[in-house]
Amino acid sequence: MLAPSVFIWLFKQKQIELQRLKSETRLRKITTQTEMRLAILVLIGLALSHAAPSSIDATYTDAVARNKMLPLASAAYAKTPQNCLTNKFTNAVLKRQLNVKCDSFRSDICSGYSAVLNGDKAIVLSFRGTDGFLQLISEADKSVFNA
Repeated sequence: MLAPSVFIWLFKQKQIELQRLKSETRLRKITTQTEMRLAILVLIGLALSHAAPSSIDATYTDAVARNKMLPLASAAYAKTPQNCLTNKFTNAVLKRQLNVKCDSFRSDICSGYSAVLNGDKAIVLSFRGTDGFLQLISEADKSVFNA
C-alpha cells in the first residue's frame, strides 16, 4: 500500500497537469478566435477594396442631380414607377416596388422601388416616406416629441 504522502504528491501532479491542459485549451481557443477575427478583417478589407473601382470620380454635379437623381426620387411617388423610368432613361427596368403601411392607426403608405438602369450601368434604390402634408406633420410630430 502507498503512503499518504505519495497520494498527495500524485494528486498534486494531476492538478498541475489538469491546469496545464486547461491553459493549453484556453490558449488554443484564444488563438482560434484571433485567427477568426483576423480572417474576418481580411475579408472585409478585401470586399471594401474591390467594392468599387477607385478610378470612378464620384463628385457632385448639378446635371446628375437634376437629370438623374431628381427623376429617380420622383418616380417613388408614382403608382407605376416603370412609366417614369421609361420616359427618362434608356433600358430602365423596374425590379420591385414595395408599398407598406407606415402608420399604426392611419392608412399612410410608404413606398420604395429597386430598378436597373442598363444604359447607365446603375442599380437604383429609391423610396419615399411621406405622401401628403398630414403624413409629414404626423411623422415630424413622432420624430420630435416621441423620440
